[in-house]
Amino acid sequence: MLFCIALQQLRILNRTKITFFSSSSSIEQQDFISINEKKLTSVKYLLPPNSTIGYIQDKGMLLSQGTVLISQYAMAPHLLQEKPLPDTVLANFPISGTLQHHDNPLYAERNDWIVLKDFKNGFLLIKRK
Repeated sequence: MLFCIALQQLRILNRTKITFFSSSSSIEQQDFISINEKKLTSVKYLLPPNSTIGYIQDKGMLLSQGTVLISQYAMAPHLLQEKPLPDTVLANFPISGTLQHHDNPLYAERNDWIVLKDFKNGFLLIKRK
């Protein structure tokens, strides 16, 4: 049942067009899945082949399960694991942008993690100390 709901959310997200404004004032429209894929391209190549990494996202993100599935799709053949979190984690923090923000689900244990790479697009690669 949960999978069906998530699949329906993915369909809705894929039909949704998101508009971005560039510095040249031209408008570019892309679907949410393509945007996420582009954001995660550089992450994939930093990881060992076919590895499993953790996945966590900001509190309050809408359609959270759909976002997880879209990120899993973009990261294939790597596997994203939500619980329990392994030592290396892909953090989707478009709201907080940092481990130090209270919307971050790891805020209480922020001193136990270090940022390996900030991709400057809402995603961080973090590792347990």
